[in-house]
Amino acid sequence: MPHPCDSAPGSHGSGSPSLGAMAEPDAADLGEEEFRELLELRTELRRFLHWSETRARLAGVTPAQHQLLLVVRGHDGASGPTINDIAETLLLKHHSAVELVQRAEVAGLVARQSDAQDHRVVRVTLGTAGHEALARLAPLHLEEIRRLRASGHALASGGGEGPDGAARRVRAAPGRDAPVGDASVGDAPVSPGTGGGTRVAGGPLDATVRDVGAAPPAGSAWRVLVDRRWPAGIRADDAPFDEWLASLAPPGALARAMGEVVEPDGEVAAAYRALLHGSHGAELDRLVTLARTRGLVLVTGAPDAARSPAAVVVGALQERAGRGRTGPASSR
Repeated sequence: MPHPCDSAPGSHGSGSPSLGAMAEPDAADLGEEEFRELLELRTELRRFLHWSETRARLAGVTPAQHQLLLVVRGHDGASGPTINDIAETLLLKHHSAVELVQRAEVAGLVARQSDAQDHRVVRVTLGTAGHEALARLAPLHLEEIRRLRASGHALASGGGEGPDGAARRVRAAPGRDAPVGDASVGDAPVSPGTGGGTRVAGGPLDATVRDVGAAPPAGSAWRVLVDRRWPAGIRADDAPFDEWLASLAPPGALARAMGEVVEPDGEVAAAYRALLHGSHGAELDRLVTLARTRGLVLVTGAPDAARSPAAVVVGALQERAGRGRTGPASSR
């Protein structure tokens, strides 16, 4: 398989500018804010990449195959890219690109065919399985980009001017940055409710908060981590939650004002709920639907789950449901 260090010629070596030539300001001239911005950007970049890799694996392809499919589908020419095109786009050496295409072809994701004008040239096109994988992955990634843009993340607007012309800044926090997945409602299947029945979209709002160490087992309810930081000592492959929505964690100044213990009826909590309704309405609606159709557990590493930011999110979900945004409200 292509190795991350097996990059295309020209990406390293004498043809590339040295780090010294690229570095304009001296590190001594940089303040805490600049280093914080650098860390936040790198954190958000890794978060998105890990989220994307997780979604790819859930769709039955490797992250490298997902990137290959995007190169093939997004290529300008109608006849598909060549191996050289793929190698240049993915920053791979030629033999690594050949190996990647061969593996994808065996899986039915792509097909190789001779160029109509020059039979010495091999073109790569999408196979049936490749079309199906992109049909599952592309909408999720576009929705994630829209969510990031709405949240003001720099990755969704190229780090500069967004669609509205306003400069955007990354608001991710340092720490482990690997979303377990940002599944749509369809990814969390409807499960039997109590009494042998089935939860329905207009049913009771089954949303609770649990400590990360006391999260229910997989399959019992849709479990969402809403902390800004990944919990210490938790591995991604055995995480006690199905999804990580760090975007719902209180940002910057609000997080500092709130702390890890917050009074649910206090002014800071009210400001947090208002922010959630104003900036994350679509996400709240999705969680309300999950709470009614499958059951929802918000997982947190805060010292007091009942007085944590996650508990405030549950309050926002209850308010959202009470407004009739996703169905009539019900008391538990």
